[in-house]
Amino acid sequence: LPPAPPPKRRPSSAGCASEKLPARKKVAARPPGAARETKSACTPAAPGAAGWQISNPPILSATPLLASLPLFSAAGSAALQAKTRSLGQLLLDGLAAHCAQTLQVITPAARGCQLSIRVRAGREAGRAVFAALTALGVIADWREPDIIRVAPVPLYNSHADVARLITALAQIAPA
Repeated sequence: LPPAPPPKRRPSSAGCASEKLPARKKVAARPPGAARETKSACTPAAPGAAGWQISNPPILSATPLLASLPLFSAAGSAALQAKTRSLGQLLLDGLAAHCAQTLQVITPAARGCQLSIRVRAGREAGRAVFAALTALGVIADWREPDIIRVAPVPLYNSHADVARLITALAQIAPA
């Protein structure tokens, strides 16, 4: 086979200072695997395909994030943390009171707002519970083999939302 062509150079960044630097002296070929020496003021590209990744988020992904920042700022970090604990404790207490025989919380005590709940009856029953929650409009996440993940998020979930989730789980979780 003929030797592989040399890799294409990554396009230079706009405003990169490398165009203003004096030309480099010709040096002997470096041994295979040796690091390249660069005198560029630009950040060097990562080797391989990683060097071609986009470094900035796409505008359509960044727009909702940017729009949410004032909401987080207005709510305040301390208030959001307190509500996270309150919503989480309400969910834990409700599951313990109404679903302890059918559901098991497997998330450690040191956590954010997300809880992983194991359906004791197994995968098929868990999939049925997950489907019923989805039909009720509950946004949850399924993880094999028998885990439903829920996250009462303090910025937009209320204590009433958590109470409705507990009621729904108590009615649809297999006994």
